Amino acid sequence: MAELQSPVIKYGKIRTMKDDIEDIKNGTLKINEIDFQKIRKLQEILKKANEENLRRIQKEKEEEAKKKEEEMKRIEEEKKRKEEEAKKKEEEMKRIEEEKKRKQQEEGEKEENTEKGQEEERKKREEEERLKKEIEELKKQKEEEAKKKEEEMKKIEEERKRKQEEEEKEEKPKRELEKLNYEKQKLKDERLSLEKELNNLKNQERPLEENKNQLLKEIEEINKNFEILLEKEKTLEEKKSLIEEKEKRATTSKEKREIEQERWQIEKEMEEIEEKRWPWDEKIIEINNKIKEIDTSLSNIKDKKNSITEKINQILEREDEINLQIEKINLTLEFQNIIKERKKKEEEKISLIKKTNELSQKLNEVVEEENIIEKEYELIEEEEKITKDISERRKIEEERKKIAQRRREIEKERWPIEESLEKNEIEIKKNEIEVQKLLERASIILDKIKEIDKKLGIETEETNESQEIKKEQDEIKQRLEEKENENEPNISDISFKF
Repeated sequence: MAELQSPVIKYGKIRTMKDDIEDIKNGTLKINEIDFQKIRKLQEILKKANEENLRRIQKEKEEEAKKKEEEMKRIEEEKKRKEEEAKKKEEEMKRIEEEKKRKQQEEGEKEENTEKGQEEERKKREEEERLKKEIEELKKQKEEEAKKKEEEMKKIEEERKRKQEEEEKEEKPKRELEKLNYEKQKLKDERLSLEKELNNLKNQERPLEENKNQLLKEIEEINKNFEILLEKEKTLEEKKSLIEEKEKRATTSKEKREIEQERWQIEKEMEEIEEKRWPWDEKIIEINNKIKEIDTSLSNIKDKKNSITEKINQILEREDEINLQIEKINLTLEFQNIIKERKKKEEEKISLIKKTNELSQKLNEVVEEENIIEKEYELIEEEEKITKDISERRKIEEERKKIAQRRREIEKERWPIEESLEKNEIEIKKNEIEVQKLLERASIILDKIKEIDKKLGIETEETNESQEIKKEQDEIKQRLEEKENENEPNISDISFKF
């Protein structure tokens, strides 16, 4: 508002009302020199300016809303009007064409070629040209509208495809997860079946080994009992060898016969021992044959066990691989949910900032009005101080009370706005902290996925998503640190820059 001036000439210069008030405060201007009417006039002007300002703001808001509503209505009516006009033009063109044919027929019959007829023909041609142009314009408008509609349909289709791709992107991991879980269950069933078969083989192996051990003990027992016969047989073989040597050295027939008879006796004893040994030999052979059969069975069981164990190990490797793939998919789905939540938080923050800006604008308007009332209050206080007339003073006091009441109302109006701004500031900070947590979790997930890929033998490079998340983390962290380090600001001076 431009400074209001009071054209009082004093001491060779033009003085303003502000100068008078300052002089009153300083005591340099005496009471009887003050123009009371000008002070009252200034108060009325300030009051009027304040009321006009409020009315102007309210009127502007109402007019803006009304304009938007009227504009929407006008556009709709214009569209309907153009459609009806185009329809009418087409009907008019058709009617003119029919009229033209009729006239041509009449002219052919009457063969009139008067100036009046030529003028009418000229007017008709002009009217036809005008209607033709209007139809072309309407056609052009229709084409443009059709083009706009086509572009809108194209945008809608692109949006539909985008959403479909997003849904496909979201559904693909879920389908893959179902597939992996099915394969995992199938492998588990197969592994349990093989483990059961392996246990059965172990159960078959145990009695065979026990049987083999029992047979080996039998052979050992036979060998222990057989040692006496073997010792006798060995002694007899030694005696026989000595007798055969003696027989070779015999010189007479009698001596030779005696030695031969002795040899016969030893051979007879040896035969008797061998006859006793043979059934035991057969028993040992029989037992060894049984042991061979058992060894063959054990070898077959061992081969089957090795084969089954190898299959189980292969299944376990595949199960580990599937578990890693499932973990990766679950992490990917969690990451997608985090991105959705991040987007939601961003929309919330935008809404909070928009609301904050609206509140700030509203606060500025209230503060501006409050400043005007404050000035008005200061002026009336000064007027009250210098007024001597009791009746006039009472009027001024009544006016001051009204201004004070208005000031209280304005102050009450300001308080909830300031509280809302403070709450918004807290909500925005809370939003950023929550986003920071989401980004930290997203970063951890990406690192885990990278580790899983490494275990699966998949080479991966740092993605743009990972880089953007780290960058945004740093930015939010810096903003939060700056806010912590800032002194608590005056709510009317808060500037939201995110």
